[in-house]
Amino acid sequence: FVKFDLDMNIINYTPLFKFTCEPIEYCCGIVVEKDRILVTHSIWDRESYIKEYSKETIKEFFMY
Repeated sequence: FVKFDLDMNIINYTPLFKFTCEPIEYCCGIVVEKDRILVTHSIWDRESYIKEYSKETIKEFFMY
């Protein structure tokens, strides 16, 4: 995850990570709500998933 300010300057970011242990996967979309973040991702172009994270959980992974 990468956090930008309104001028698109990087504020913070998380280390690289994978959603699964599969070699082919990609993020399809992100929805940021008040208390949670929804992430859609696909593996091998054949399976799609929606993951839900609390904002507090994601904040723990930011570098600064």
